[in-house]
Amino acid sequence: MKCALILCVFFTTVLVNFVQSWNELCREAIESTAMSAITYMRLRRLKMLLKGEDLVDYTWWADEVLKRIPESLPLHYQYQPDKKSNNFNFTCSNNLCLMAGIKYFFAVLMNCGYPVGSSNTQKFDIPPLGYPRKIKFSPSDCIKYLVVLLSDLHHPLHLDFTQPDSIATIPVDLSDFPVWENISVQTLNTKRPLYGDFLKHIYMPKYIEVNENAWYGSWTHVSTLGLRYSTELDLFNNKTVECFEVWAAETASLNNTIFDKEDFVYLSDTVRTKAIRFTERLDSKLGFLMRLQIVMAGARVAIVLNYILSHREITYDEQTGIIIQKPELEARSINIGYYLVKVSIIFLLLALVLLVYYAIVSLFKRLFKDKGLFVRLFLSKRYQPVNKLPE
Repeated sequence: MKCALILCVFFTTVLVNFVQSWNELCREAIESTAMSAITYMRLRRLKMLLKGEDLVDYTWWADEVLKRIPESLPLHYQYQPDKKSNNFNFTCSNNLCLMAGIKYFFAVLMNCGYPVGSSNTQKFDIPPLGYPRKIKFSPSDCIKYLVVLLSDLHHPLHLDFTQPDSIATIPVDLSDFPVWENISVQTLNTKRPLYGDFLKHIYMPKYIEVNENAWYGSWTHVSTLGLRYSTELDLFNNKTVECFEVWAAETASLNNTIFDKEDFVYLSDTVRTKAIRFTERLDSKLGFLMRLQIVMAGARVAIVLNYILSHREITYDEQTGIIIQKPELEARSINIGYYLVKVSIIFLLLALVLLVYYAIVSLFKRLFKDKGLFVRLFLSKRYQPVNKLPE
């Protein structure tokens, strides 16, 4: 039984690591962008739903749900048909895909609580969702899931093509960049990682590390988009649910345009195996694209949440079918130098205590041997008043 549990945990971890999605730092940037546009009463209502916390406090939530419910993985993807097709796929036969999830959680939230003010709110029918387990989602669960799925909607690989046209499974040739190649060997144990693994586990972490000062700068704000944010806001207020498919089509089309013919090369040691050739030009293009998608995702998350929170007053509900707790921080690696210094300080303190002890013992021995000294120090003379009256 114990072995089965260990194997289950192992394969679940492998599955979550295989997911080609935003890492936690990217989700943090998306949700920071979203929080920059959620203000006033809407912010108060959001904090009520999240028990006083912000969206940024739940960047870990998506991965933890997948670890707990790995069969919910298809909910995060909307695979597209043949690469040569001009039509986009926004449906799924089992109602367990990205668009089905977004429409479901949006409609549920628009039917929660009670209307704000006296304005007539558009009614939304709740579509079916083929969630793999029977779970009663609380409004807080719905908010978290909606934010996660809207973020995934802006990751190109979440709208990847089905096999054999999948971009995520194309190997990346890093032979022109030994540094990247070494990082790939250390991280994924291969010199030619698949594009999906390369993007999540190598490129984005390294890109954030190199651009650390700029990454935590002012670009994670809706003002980065300028007038486009106002345009997106007006469009959603008029079209609402229809915008989800527009956004999906926009992201899916990136998989046709991100790579040029010059970006592909055939590997010499493998027959008819095409690889993505990593170059400085592709590096620059990828960095710009991923940052743009992060800002767009954050802005659109804000637009959707502002719409919901402007029309519905929703109270926090303790009842939830997904009891997920924040994972504990990983144990720090052992620093030998740190522990050596710590042990040295402890020994010095012990030596000081012993020194003080022997000094006190020596002093008392001397006092008891020299009675005069003992009397002078501890025995006061009999009290005699200064102005003594004559007898």
